[in-house]
Formats: sequence, structure tokens, C-alpha cells
Amino acid sequence: MEQSPSVRSHQSFRRSLITFAAVSDELARSNDFLLGIAPIFSPIADIRAGGLFRDDEFVSDVRELFGLSVPKELPDVLVHRLAKAGLVERQSAGDRSAYFWKATENGASQAPGLASQIDEVVRLFLEFAKDFNGIFGFSYDRDDIEAILFEFLVSHDRDLTAAQAALSEGNTGRSNRFNGEGEYLCARFLERLSGERSDLFTLIGQIANAAILSEVVIDLSLGQGARAKSKPETRSDVRCYLDAPFVLDALGLSGTESKAFAQSIIDGLRRLGANLAVFDHSVDEMRDILKAVVSSQGGRRGQTAAAIRQGAVDKTYVAHVLHNVERVLEEAGFSILEKPNTSLTAQQRDYLSQSDVQRIYQLLQPEYQNSKALDRDVASLEQVIRRRQGAASTDLLRCKHLLITRNEFIRVKSRVFLEENKGISKHKVPPAETISRVAASLWLELGSSEQLSISRAQLVAACSKVAQARPELIASLQETLRRVVPEKVEQFEAMMAEPRMMRLATDLMLGDEKRITEASALRAFEQLKESIEKDARKDAAKKQAAMRAEHKKALSKETARAEALESEIVSMREARRRTVREVASPIIERAHFLALLTTPIAVLAALGAALAPSLVNLPPMAKTLATIVTAGVALLSVFGATTGSIRKWAEGKLAARVRQKLVRLGYEEELQGATLNLRQKRVEWAEESFRLTPPLAAPGTRIDASPDRPPAR
Repeated sequence: MEQSPSVRSHQSFRRSLITFAAVSDELARSNDFLLGIAPIFSPIADIRAGGLFRDDEFVSDVRELFGLSVPKELPDVLVHRLAKAGLVERQSAGDRSAYFWKATENGASQAPGLASQIDEVVRLFLEFAKDFNGIFGFSYDRDDIEAILFEFLVSHDRDLTAAQAALSEGNTGRSNRFNGEGEYLCARFLERLSGERSDLFTLIGQIANAAILSEVVIDLSLGQGARAKSKPETRSDVRCYLDAPFVLDALGLSGTESKAFAQSIIDGLRRLGANLAVFDHSVDEMRDILKAVVSSQGGRRGQTAAAIRQGAVDKTYVAHVLHNVERVLEEAGFSILEKPNTSLTAQQRDYLSQSDVQRIYQLLQPEYQNSKALDRDVASLEQVIRRRQGAASTDLLRCKHLLITRNEFIRVKSRVFLEENKGISKHKVPPAETISRVAASLWLELGSSEQLSISRAQLVAACSKVAQARPELIASLQETLRRVVPEKVEQFEAMMAEPRMMRLATDLMLGDEKRITEASALRAFEQLKESIEKDARKDAAKKQAAMRAEHKKALSKETARAEALESEIVSMREARRRTVREVASPIIERAHFLALLTTPIAVLAALGAALAPSLVNLPPMAKTLATIVTAGVALLSVFGATTGSIRKWAEGKLAARVRQKLVRLGYEEELQGATLNLRQKRVEWAEESFRLTPPLAAPGTRIDASPDRPPAR
């Protein structure tokens, strides 16, 4: 039968994404791991329905559709499971029998709920890419976006590069499996998605986890056939030796995202009973890494240096760990193997000959430029292989001894060594295993909550690693500007002192140094400067708005206090009037009584004075006139003196008593103080209102961003 055309031509990346989402969901529920990954093969069954199941075609289809490297032995092991899952059926013809693909019912991989969620993710990614790609223009369509997303999810955990093995820090390499621009764009999108749409990000995390889960399940199936999930109480007897970069992650020296992922791995291993240790040469490697970071001036590469630049790690904490490595490791629960050779048995020492060790060197050396890093990795592999002493297992959690590393190259070459020199099957767990595969093995063993935590933390850490600001890109951008506009280099350096601006510069270049040209560098510089000016205007407007809001709040508060004060003044005045009435009433009554008493006396005195002239010998006319005048004067003087004195006396007494009463009650002083306070407050409010209403900067205003006067932040 003629071979069918490529399945990729019949399938979109969208369907692959849906399939991986279905795999993750099925594995979480299934007790049979091989049946759990059956959704991967359902699209092939739908496309090739009725066709003969061919081993080579099957291997090619899985690789093309899902990016999985499938061993040629897999079809023989898997075909019976595919039949059980209803994806193939056996047909006999005489003495011969063969398997034929069988279409799934309505397309098993086309789960409507998953499809709609993935469509939403792709739509959001497309919108994000259009806004994000401004400096270079937008050149992606929906198919491109789906391809970028799929490629990132199936390859984000790959670290197999020459740079990865060559650098002593062990975690600075980048995957080159697909375009770096798309990788960076996808990582930045997923970072935003994690904050804005947690539900969709969780789904994407499960899809990202499904690829490595499928690889681990395939390895398990090749080693021992179909395997049922272990009981939760099953304990592991593995002793895990952690390499230096992973320990730095676990200690929080590579940023919060890497720490969260490393901690999820450590918690899972400890829950299953694994013992965690660190070789003494790995401790020395940690010291070298941290010493280089502490002594550098900001141009150092690696996760720790990047975390410091981003403000995720305090440099003083890095220095503390540097000078107290053993104590910090002990507090974190990691045992240190000092002089590990002394704990080996004679049989373990003899298991590797000098030529064996030399062969390990030969396998690793081509990918290393740093001899010290090579020596340490060989020493780690040598210790694990000797301690195993030929023991082999297909189960990572039951392989006795295991080196956990970020470097997939060590994993691949250590497996080659055991197969070629010790006759151990390549389907057995190698001496060194990558963190992603350890995470997948834990995922298969642990419960749903731990599975969710691991897959999410792994994707967050991967995005953070890819999307971090890269000093090499910044340096290249700076050198380009130095050639074109040397007078602006100093200003560029001042802008790059802020982590946010480093991130923006990396964004403008889409994380790809190859995009840096003289023209793009100039455009990037202008956009960086414009961003600072825009942020400065925003900050100024925000500060003014905050000041106005605070002023409005204070004015409202003081107005309420003023109203309360005025109300209090009115009450005090009313109380004063009541007090005056209370004090004046008895004084007036006594004054009336005295006036009534003294008036008859004054009248009698006046009459006496009027009758007195009649007793003197005077002419009648004169006597009469004298009597009238005397009587009038007497009456006037007596009445005036009596009533005036009484009035003055009463008024004096009244005023004195009122003042005394008001002073004793505190009304007078409070009233005067309250009135003065209200007047002063009104003056202050008027001045404050005038001060807090400066005009905003005009939209076109240029704000100086020179090193001598940094922009407001």
C-alpha cells in the first residue's frame, strides 16, 4: 500500500493543542498510563482511518504532529493498547494478521470545551502580538500564532545547547528549536495571561506538561510495558543529588518563579520519601557562581544576575549565602556529601575503571569550554554510576541514585555511556535526569492539587527565564548607538540603570539581538526616551490628582469641622444670652426694690425742703417762689441721685456678674478662640487651594532624561 501524505498537511496546530490538553486531562484520571496518552494517537487514527498501521509511518506521524521523538520499538509495545483504546483493529487474512487504523467516534480529540478555550487563548495571543510588535510591524496570522504557541509549549523545557553545557552557571543557554522572536513573544504573552486569565493559563500549563508526560510514559512502557499508577502511600528509595543551579533556584537565588518551581519538585520528592543531597564539588560551584555575581558590575549572565537586576533578589542575600553556604543548605534540609569517595564500598569503586571515567570525559568534552564545569559534571556522574553499581530501573523514583540537573546533554550522554560500556538498556533511567522529567514523574505519582501546582509553576518559571531582560542584547544595542549617536550613549546608560527600562528595551527588540540595526537602535532609543517622558507626565498627573484628592478630602473634613464650629458658636451665643438673663434677673429685681424704697423718702425730703422757707420771715411772694424752687431742686436731686445711682450700681453689678459667670463657664474665651480659628482656617484653605492647582504639563512637553537629572518616577 502506498504511504499516505504527511499528517501535518491535514492537521492544524490547534488540533495538536487540543490533543495535548486531552492527554493531560486523561492522565490525571487514568490508572493506566499508556491508555492515558491515547488521545495523542486519536488524530492519527482519524486521518489514516482504514489504512494499515505501519511502524515507520506511526513514528513519523507522532514526531510531525506533536514534536515527540518516538523510539522505533514503541509501535510493537503500543499497538495492543491502541487496539484496547479502539484506535486500531486487528484483521486476519489466513495465517497473517495486521492492524488497521480505526476512526474515533466523532473525533476523540475534538473536545468542544477544550477547543473553545484554546480558540480564546489564540485570539488573545493574536491581539497581544499586534500591540506588542509595534516597532517592527505585525507579520503574524492566526496559523502563525498557533504554531508559535504549540512550539513553545512542547519545547520550553529543552536545554540541549552547547552554551548550556559550556557555561559554569549551567542555566544560561537558550533553546534554538524555533525562532527566538516567537519564543520571546509567547513567553511575554503567557506572563500576561497568568495574571489576567488564570483559568486559561492553567489549561496552557497542562498542555505544556503533556508533552514531557507523554515522553516519560513512553519510556516507562518500553521498559516494563503498561504500568498502573502507584498508590499514594508508595515510598521512593531514590537518593537525589542536586546540581548547583537547581539548588540556587531552590534557595530563591534565581527569582521567585524559579524558586516556586524548584520548591514544588523538592516538596514532591520529600513527600514520596526521597533523600536529597548535594556533592561537595557542587557546593564549590555554588560559591564560584555567587562570587562572580557579587563581584560583577552588572554585566554578568545567568539567572541569579538577572534576578538581581530585576529586583527579585537582594544582593546582600546573595552575599550572605556566599559566605554561609553550608549553613544555608543545612537549614534548607540538604545534606552535603563531603569527600563522597570515602563512603563508597570496594565494589562500587571497582565498578568504574579509569578507562570508563576517561570515556565519560570523551563523551562530554566536545560540548564544554569550561574545564572546571566539565570536571564537576564528570565527578557527579561518576559518583552516581558507582553508587548504582549496575542497578537499573525504568522508574525514576526507584532507581536508587539520581543526579538532577538542568542540562539535558548530561542526561543523553550518560545514557549512551551505560548502553555502550555497561550493557544497560537505553530505556532504563540514566544516571542524570532533567528537572522537567523529574517533574513529570512526580506528576504521575501525586494527587491532582500537586499536579496542578507543578505544571503551573513549571510554565511560569519557563516564561520568566525566556522573557528576562538580556544584558548581551542591551550591550549590543548600546554599542550600535555608540557608533551612530555617541552623544546619546550616556543618556542610554542612565535609562538602562532601571530594570523596567531594560525590560522595555528587550521588548522593543523582541528579545532578538539579530533585529538590532542602526535604524532599529535609533527608533528604540527614541521610544525609550518617549516612554520615560510619558511616564513622567503620568507620574506628575497622578501626583497632582492625588494632591487634589487629598486637598478635596481635607477641605471636606475641614468644612465639616467649620460647620460644627459655627454650630458650636451659635450654641455658645445662645448659652451666653441665657446666662446673662439668669445673672441679670435678680440684680434688676433688687434695683426695682431699692428704687421703690428710696422714692418715698426722697419725696418727703423734698416736701420738707419746700416747707422750710415758710418758717423764715420772707415776703409772701418770695416765700412762694423759694418754696417752689427748693421743692423742685430737692425732688430732682433726690430722684436723680437715687435712681441714677441705683441704675449705675445695678449695671455695674450686672456687668461684673456676667463677666464673672462667663469666665467661670469658659464661654468668652472659647467663643473668641473658635471665631479666630475659623477665620484662620478659611485663610489657610484659600492659600492651599491656590497652591494645589498648578497647570498640567502640556502633552508635547519634553522632560529631561539626562544622567545629571534623572526623570521623575
